[in-house]
Amino acid sequence: MGQAQGMRRLIYLTVLLAACAPNTPDGVARRYAHAAEKGDADAIAKWIDPRCTDAPIGRGAPFHLLGMPTEVKDLALTVTDQKPDKATVHYSYQGVVDAKSADHDLEVFGKDVKVTTGPVHAEVDHMSGDLRLMQIDGHWRVTCALAGLR
Repeated sequence: MGQAQGMRRLIYLTVLLAACAPNTPDGVARRYAHAAEKGDADAIAKWIDPRCTDAPIGRGAPFHLLGMPTEVKDLALTVTDQKPDKATVHYSYQGVVDAKSADHDLEVFGKDVKVTTGPVHAEVDHMSGDLRLMQIDGHWRVTCALAGLR
């Protein structure tokens, strides 16, 4: 087996293992964080409590509303409390927004609005907080106060 073929197999196995990551609080929190970073509403919906789609956790990174790319660096997750049906995962990361410009159509109070911005570059040195998760039908999901978990 050549070196290139071996490398392709290693990459394939890495991707396969990541896709099949166990249903754990920190695994779900990581997948949720990456979906939120990309502003991928469909992926976010897979990892949150369905009662929380209208809560801030269901929306992703706010810069995505303006079409600005964001990047999460140095994401660290630690399960700080876990019971059979609920868990708390502490997160910390650095965030970067870097956009030459952004154009995006938004709905504001029922009216379509076009938002245009100039260059934006912002770095957040350190963000941290806690995600609360619950077991819902045998799957861990990020939840919110709207679902009654505090």
